Amino acid sequence: MLTGNQIRHLRVWAGIKTQAELGKRAGGLSRATIARAEDAGDTTPGHLSVDNILAIAEVFIQAGAVFSLPPGEPLTAGLHVDFPKKANPLPPLPPGGPGVRLKEAPPPDLKGGE
Repeated sequence: MLTGNQIRHLRVWAGIKTQAELGKRAGGLSRATIARAEDAGDTTPGHLSVDNILAIAEVFIQAGAVFSLPPGEPLTAGLHVDFPKKANPLPPLPPGGPGVRLKEAPPPDLKGGE
Protein backbone atom coordinates (compact mmCIF):
# COMPACT_ATOMS: atom_id res chain seq x y z
CA MET A 1 0.00 0.00 0.00
CA LEU A 2 1.03 3.62 -0.40
CA THR A 3 2.64 5.36 2.55
CA GLY A 4 2.06 8.94 3.57
CA ASN A 5 5.57 9.91 2.48
CA GLN A 6 5.06 8.35 -0.96
CA ILE A 7 1.82 10.30 -1.40
CA ARG A 8 3.53 13.57 -0.44
CA HIS A 9 6.57 12.99 -2.67
CA LEU A 10 4.49 11.87 -5.64
CA ARG A 11 2.17 14.86 -5.29
CA VAL A 12 5.14 17.23 -5.52
CA TRP A 13 6.72 15.22 -8.37
CA ALA A 14 3.45 15.32 -10.34
CA GLY A 15 3.34 19.10 -10.04
CA ILE A 16 0.21 19.07 -7.90
CA LYS A 17 0.73 22.15 -5.78
CA THR A 18 -1.86 21.63 -3.07
CA GLN A 19 -3.43 18.83 -1.09
CA ALA A 20 -6.83 20.19 -2.13
CA GLU A 21 -5.95 19.76 -5.82
CA LEU A 22 -4.88 16.15 -5.26
CA GLY A 23 -8.16 15.53 -3.44
CA LYS A 24 -10.16 16.94 -6.36
CA ARG A 25 -8.21 14.88 -8.86
CA ALA A 26 -8.76 11.77 -6.72
CA GLY A 27 -12.52 11.96 -7.00
CA GLY A 28 -13.35 14.72 -4.57
CA LEU A 29 -11.46 13.77 -1.43
CA SER A 30 -11.14 16.62 1.05
CA ARG A 31 -7.93 18.54 1.65
CA ALA A 32 -8.03 17.34 5.26
CA THR A 33 -8.16 13.70 4.10
CA ILE A 34 -5.08 14.19 1.92
CA ALA A 35 -3.28 16.05 4.73
CA ARG A 36 -3.96 13.19 7.16
CA ALA A 37 -2.76 10.71 4.54
CA GLU A 38 0.51 12.59 4.03
CA ASP A 39 0.98 12.89 7.79
CA ALA A 40 1.08 9.08 8.07
CA GLY A 41 4.80 9.22 7.23
CA ASP A 42 6.28 5.80 6.53
CA THR A 43 3.02 3.99 7.26
CA THR A 44 -0.11 3.40 5.21
CA PRO A 45 -2.84 5.93 6.06
CA GLY A 46 -5.25 3.83 8.10
CA HIS A 47 -8.20 6.17 7.60
CA LEU A 48 -8.28 5.73 3.80
CA SER A 49 -10.41 3.08 2.17
CA VAL A 50 -8.88 0.90 -0.54
CA ASP A 51 -11.02 2.79 -3.09
CA ASN A 52 -9.56 6.12 -1.92
CA ILE A 53 -5.99 4.80 -2.07
CA LEU A 54 -6.63 3.51 -5.59
CA ALA A 55 -8.11 6.88 -6.62
CA ILE A 56 -4.98 8.66 -5.34
CA ALA A 57 -2.71 6.12 -7.05
CA GLU A 58 -4.60 6.59 -10.34
CA VAL A 59 -3.74 10.30 -10.33
CA PHE A 60 -0.04 9.42 -10.05
CA ILE A 61 -0.34 6.70 -12.71
CA GLN A 62 -1.76 9.32 -15.10
CA ALA A 63 1.35 11.39 -14.37
CA GLY A 64 3.61 8.43 -15.29
CA ALA A 65 4.32 6.66 -12.01
CA VAL A 66 4.56 2.86 -12.08
CA PHE A 67 3.71 0.88 -8.95
CA SER A 68 5.00 -2.64 -8.39
CA LEU A 69 5.22 -5.21 -5.66
CA PRO A 70 8.68 -6.76 -5.36
CA PRO A 71 8.56 -10.52 -6.06
CA GLY A 72 7.91 -12.55 -2.94
CA GLU A 73 7.04 -9.52 -0.83
CA PRO A 74 3.67 -9.26 0.92
CA LEU A 75 1.48 -6.27 0.15
CA THR A 76 2.02 -5.07 3.70
CA ALA A 77 5.70 -4.53 2.86
CA GLY A 78 4.62 -1.63 0.66
CA LEU A 79 4.65 -0.85 -3.01
CA HIS A 80 7.73 0.09 -4.96
CA VAL A 81 7.29 3.25 -7.05
CA ASP A 82 9.22 4.04 -10.22
CA PHE A 83 8.72 7.35 -11.93
CA PRO A 84 10.45 9.29 -14.67
CA LYS A 85 12.36 12.47 -13.86
CA LYS A 86 9.53 14.56 -15.28
CA ALA A 87 5.85 13.82 -14.80
CA ASN A 88 3.36 13.67 -17.66
CA PRO A 89 1.23 16.82 -17.71
CA LEU A 90 -2.09 16.23 -16.01
CA PRO A 91 -5.28 17.50 -17.64
CA PRO A 92 -6.71 20.69 -16.17
CA LEU A 93 -9.40 20.35 -13.56
CA PRO A 94 -12.92 21.23 -14.69
CA PRO A 95 -13.99 24.68 -13.50
CA GLY A 96 -15.46 24.70 -10.04
CA GLY A 97 -14.62 21.10 -9.19
CA PRO A 98 -17.07 18.79 -7.44
CA GLY A 99 -20.04 20.21 -5.61
CA VAL A 100 -23.50 21.62 -5.97
CA ARG A 101 -24.25 24.15 -8.69
CA LEU A 102 -27.09 26.56 -7.99
CA LYS A 103 -28.88 28.33 -10.78
CA GLU A 104 -29.36 32.02 -10.48
CA ALA A 105 -32.70 32.77 -8.87
CA PRO A 106 -35.34 34.38 -11.10
CA PRO A 107 -36.06 38.03 -10.35
CA PRO A 108 -38.78 38.54 -7.77
CA ASP A 109 -42.29 39.22 -8.96
CA LEU A 110 -42.79 42.81 -7.80
CA LYS A 111 -46.29 43.17 -9.29
CA GLY A 112 -47.80 40.72 -6.81
CA GLY A 113 -49.48 38.86 -9.65
CA GLU A 114 -49.94 35.19 -10.10
